[in-house]
Amino acid sequence: MSGTLPPILLLQEQILAHPGKRIVDALQLLDDPVRLLLAPNAKPLDAHLATFPFDAEGNLVFDAMRRELMDDYLGEALRLMHNLVAAVGTVIDQTRIVLEANWPDPANLVRVRFADALRRFRGDGRLLVVRDLRTYMLHLRLPGISGTLGLGPNGLETSSVNLICASLLEWSGWRPAARTYLR
Repeated sequence: MSGTLPPILLLQEQILAHPGKRIVDALQLLDDPVRLLLAPNAKPLDAHLATFPFDAEGNLVFDAMRRELMDDYLGEALRLMHNLVAAVGTVIDQTRIVLEANWPDPANLVRVRFADALRRFRGDGRLLVVRDLRTYMLHLRLPGISGTLGLGPNGLETSSVNLICASLLEWSGWRPAARTYLR
């Protein structure tokens, strides 16, 4: 059948049948969740936290007469964090699905190299907190969060938004390295 096709369609058929096409398609499937979910959810959280201790309208959120400013600010931080950790989980799940679908044999060089690359991250408490925080937020509850304003050792003003680790540590689902990092 291929011999009766016009040259351009024959070339298209050959390209689609080329083994490299599968790799290109798989790489696209790996890129999509990062490009479409992870990056677009990380940027708004980063931008929101960069304004602290002010809200988007420039109001200082530490106003005893307007407690709703802090509540709204921290509520938005939680919403954006939820979106980010959900996106992280999607990227992890999609990566696993793409790898298993395209290279089902765990002994395949692609899978072996990927597993080798993951080993260095498996003990990183910071990364495991993000991964486990997804489970915590989606299946248990939203974490406690607070905003602080103070003076650093150099006398300069410091401000931070923090998750309340004491309440997080009540959950038994943290991986050991994540629990150590939270302490």
